[in-house]
Amino acid sequence: ESLRTLRSLIAPHGAAETGGCPLAAAHSAEALQRWFGEVDGSLRRLLRSAGSKAEARRCLQTVSMIVHNLVTNPTQDKFREVNTTSARFRETFGAPEGGGAATELLELAGFERRDSSFCFPPAKELDDAERVRDFMQEALRECDSRWEQAIANEEPSSPVSAAAPVAVGACAAPVAAGADGGGGVAETSLAGQQAPAPSGPTAAS
Repeated sequence: ESLRTLRSLIAPHGAAETGGCPLAAAHSAEALQRWFGEVDGSLRRLLRSAGSKAEARRCLQTVSMIVHNLVTNPTQDKFREVNTTSARFRETFGAPEGGGAATELLELAGFERRDSSFCFPPAKELDDAERVRDFMQEALRECDSRWEQAIANEEPSSPVSAAAPVAVGACAAPVAAGADGGGGVAETSLAGQQAPAPSGPTAAS
C-alpha cells in the first residue's frame, strides 16, 4: 500500500514539473523515491530508539505536532522555528547535536539547522513538510505495532514500519499516551508550538 501511494505521488509531480519529458520525470521520480527512503529510515530509527510504546508515541506526537503546526500556520514565525535547547526537546529527543532521528525528520521536512534552532526558510515550499506530516500521522495510527516490530527486529509488512538496524535517536522521559490510547498530537510546547485542534481536517488522530 505504501509503495502504491509513493508511485501515485511520484508520477503526477514528475510529469508536471518536467513538462512531460520522460527522462527528466524519471530523474525526478528517483530523487523523490530516495527522499522517501530517507524519511522511512529516520522514522524506523526513531521508533527503535524508544524504550517503550509510550515513549515511541511521545516522539511521534512531538515531531508530528511541529510539522503539522508549520503546514497549517506557515505565515506564523513561531511555528517556523524549533528551539532544540529547550528542556522539552531534550527530554523527548536528547541532545540535537547527536544527530538523532527526530532532527533528521525535521531536516527532511525542510527545516534547516541554525545554531541552537531549526528554522524553516521563508521562501521554501511546504511539499516535503506536508509529506513528512502525513508519514508521522500514519505512523501514529499504528504506533504500537510498528514499535513492536522495530524492537523485535521483524520484517514489516510495509516499508515505513521496518526495524532500524542502528538506534540513533534518543527518546527519554516516558509519558503515557492519552486516555483514549489514540495517536493524537501531544499537548506540549516547543518554542511556541501548540497541539493542533482535534477538529482540524489534518489533525493527527
